[in-house]
Amino acid sequence: MGKGRFQSGRFSAGRFNAGRFADAVGAVGPSYVVSITGLTSSPTHGPSAQIGVELTAVASGWSEAPPASVTYTWNNIVGVPTGTGNANYTPGAGDDLAAISVTATPADTYAPRTSASYVVRYAPPVAAGGLADQSYDTGSGDQTVNASTDFTGDDITYSVSTTIPGVTINSGTGVVTIPTGSDASGTITVTGTNSGGADSTAFSVVIDAAATAPVLSGLDASGAPDALELDVDIASNLYWSLDPVGTNPDGDTIVAGGITDSGGPDAISAGANVIAFDFSAIAAGTYDLSFVASNGGVLSNVLRQEITLSAAATVPATMSAPTVTQTGSTSISVDLAAAPDDGGSSITSYDLRWQPDGGPWTEVTGISDPEAISGLTASTLYNVQTRAVNAVGQGAWSASGSDTTAAGGVTYSDDFTSDTSASYTSGNGTMTYNSSDDTLEYTLGDGWTGITTPEITTVDAQSYTITIEAQMLFGDGGAGNPGSSVMGEFIVGTTAGAGNILGSSTDRFYGDGDGFGPVMTLTQTVAASGTAMHITIRSRAGTAGKKFAVHSILVEPA
Repeated sequence: MGKGRFQSGRFSAGRFNAGRFADAVGAVGPSYVVSITGLTSSPTHGPSAQIGVELTAVASGWSEAPPASVTYTWNNIVGVPTGTGNANYTPGAGDDLAAISVTATPADTYAPRTSASYVVRYAPPVAAGGLADQSYDTGSGDQTVNASTDFTGDDITYSVSTTIPGVTINSGTGVVTIPTGSDASGTITVTGTNSGGADSTAFSVVIDAAATAPVLSGLDASGAPDALELDVDIASNLYWSLDPVGTNPDGDTIVAGGITDSGGPDAISAGANVIAFDFSAIAAGTYDLSFVASNGGVLSNVLRQEITLSAAATVPATMSAPTVTQTGSTSISVDLAAAPDDGGSSITSYDLRWQPDGGPWTEVTGISDPEAISGLTASTLYNVQTRAVNAVGQGAWSASGSDTTAAGGVTYSDDFTSDTSASYTSGNGTMTYNSSDDTLEYTLGDGWTGITTPEITTVDAQSYTITIEAQMLFGDGGAGNPGSSVMGEFIVGTTAGAGNILGSSTDRFYGDGDGFGPVMTLTQTVAASGTAMHITIRSRAGTAGKKFAVHSILVEPA
């Protein structure tokens, strides 16, 4: 470089500002940041400037005092900025795919700076997915579907994908052309694309020979509504209607509505079909039951059959209250009232439930008439309700029948703590009260002989448990030997001397080898008929002088 071309005057201190030159090349000096707000972002393209969305230039982060003003210059745009210092710009269609940025020029000592650049794009298209599926007759010519109606967005280019042969699309208008020269079926997918992204929509197409009308025949409604029979020549969808007789002479309300009841479509197979209906909600009466079949919208002939509907069966009516009778202190008997109206379906069984008055209910199903209830509490009022059952279900519970069980507790007892021998009767032996042992002793006579309790009159028709404590004195059998020649038992009867036997003890009391037997407890449960009861404790004589002692007698409801 010659000396004449480099003049110190042109590169003097007055023309060369060290601060601005240092800022422009990134040297140390006043600094700040230039950015753009209003950008959009997508997973595909990241931050972008979207056409139609206003952008704003922002200078911030001043390292020294902020300048009095900033002027902005938008780079690589076709439109006109707006706002103070041209800070705002809205990209238009002409900016599509341009990489725009903004340069800030502060009024003071700061050097100009330029932001990062961003590509301008359209908002990506959005497909609603609302295109209807299509069905065409084979040979019906080219068919078209305007797929653009399903898209929202600008500057969209359309493409198509399908396995159906010959399908094309106009990339600008989105109109799909579908040839129908041969049978085919499949899914047509249309994709809309612009600078912002892409989206797709799809619809199915079936191209088939023109549908033929089904033919209905063989209507047999004799088994309706449970088993109506109907024939059809091809698989179809079946519609039906039920109308009061004469209100639908031509069957046109089968599909159109305005009828008492209707149904379908129900798929039926070619050939004979058995169909069941639920007309339980329809009032009893005479109706026309009409049918029509549809094959791809082509309707068959109409078949009609007059049927009579009876009133639907219901559960049985409520029974009258049962008759309840106490049969002792722990049991009652229940007699059912007359059978109620069966509701149009035969009564199959009866149930009852019972409760101690105010207590919880206990339910018993499939009962007899009369029905016995046992295991109850004495002197307690019991309520009983009944209901009838048929195939439809269970009737309502009846009003209550009630009765109170007999008084319970001990019916008879004697522990011989006092001399009660005068109330007892003896056989051909001798009865003696032993005050030192509190026992009633009996010296045996000939044969089976013993002592008999006084008449026990507080007896109901129920079971009683009888417990006797007795001891053989001067026995001659081995210990635990019921086969001894001298052993004792008790018997229970309804007359004095325990005649008309109700039962007897299965255990025995007997002596042991040293002549005395242990005090033994004999227990037996017997069923009383409601009359008086007598108990005889007896033994069979062995040698003279043999005797036994009774320690206690207890009779109580079982």
